Amino acid sequence: MLGCKKQPNIDLFKTMIRYILIILFITFHTSGIAQDSIVTGSRHRIYSKTLLEERMYSIALPVNYSNKKYTPARYPVLYVLDGESSFEYTRAIVKFLSKGVYPHIPEMIVIGIHNTNRTRDFTPTKASVRSPDNPARQLFGNSGGGEDFFRFIAEELVPHLDSAYRTNGYKIISGHSFGGLVIANMLLQHPGFFNAYIVHDPSYWWDEGYTLKDARKRLPRADYKSGRMFLSQAGDEEKGSFKSHFESVKIFKHIVDSVQNTSLNFQYKYYGNEDHGTIPFPATFDGLKFIFEGYWADFKKLSVNKNHLAENYASFSKEMGFTFNPSEPMLDFIINYFKAQDKTQEAEAVLKQYQILYPETAPVKL
Repeated sequence: MLGCKKQPNIDLFKTMIRYILIILFITFHTSGIAQDSIVTGSRHRIYSKTLLEERMYSIALPVNYSNKKYTPARYPVLYVLDGESSFEYTRAIVKFLSKGVYPHIPEMIVIGIHNTNRTRDFTPTKASVRSPDNPARQLFGNSGGGEDFFRFIAEELVPHLDSAYRTNGYKIISGHSFGGLVIANMLLQHPGFFNAYIVHDPSYWWDEGYTLKDARKRLPRADYKSGRMFLSQAGDEEKGSFKSHFESVKIFKHIVDSVQNTSLNFQYKYYGNEDHGTIPFPATFDGLKFIFEGYWADFKKLSVNKNHLAENYASFSKEMGFTFNPSEPMLDFIINYFKAQDKTQEAEAVLKQYQILYPETAPVKL
């Protein structure tokens, strides 16, 4: 009788244990998923004394930034305007082009600068445009703050990032439409501050072609110190509202070509199958490849020339006016590759360069 009375309690106890185990399984399983989440970057804020407001920026660090196996490296920085919309795809392109042992660009830090007042920050002059829908209405009235925006970047954001992260001094800036307009102002008014520029379908029609007039005056005598500029243009030629926009980009290209300033390596590319909205993605990919053309080195040529890697990077650095070296993860892989192929001489040649560039973490021997 006593046994019969206790049986329901035992069954209840077993049921409770079963539910507890299920809950624990779900909890640990969910926790495991959270730990495997993909983190693309982080957002931070900085107060600008120039703009008198708080500004947000997104940042993505290179894959190997915190890899303790290697000597802490310093990296180029790519500044991206319209950060709230352009940061994610730019970060993905940079990661893709810099990955593995066939990188076309170095790993770099990507900074997306978010907007507060886009028209104010991205226009070089105070001007306005009549609305095509209502001629009595003036558009872009709050304009002309481009120079203050540059001061915010040059005097506040860049020094802040240089002190907080391992940057190497090589700076690229990328912008689209009005973003390309303000970049042109930086190019012309402050040559050499940035090392390279990526400009997507810019609004050079602004203020009756102010930028075009300024380019004719400043481009011939500016010193860009082996700088590079990639200018892309969308296929909007047949769209009436884009006619002045389209023509202004063509005129800017003609000015650069006619001036032939040898301190600026310039490339223009027309994207007939892209419109004003879609051009930034493919043009960012092409622009980065253009800027770092010559960075990639075919390490398998070391079998013919043991100095191939060193010579390639020395030549590229001279052309860029800035020192670039093969990354430590790349050298590490190449040594292991040649060891697996039983090519000891090639592996030793790479090890020698490895020890020169990264003496603190390079292997002592094969």
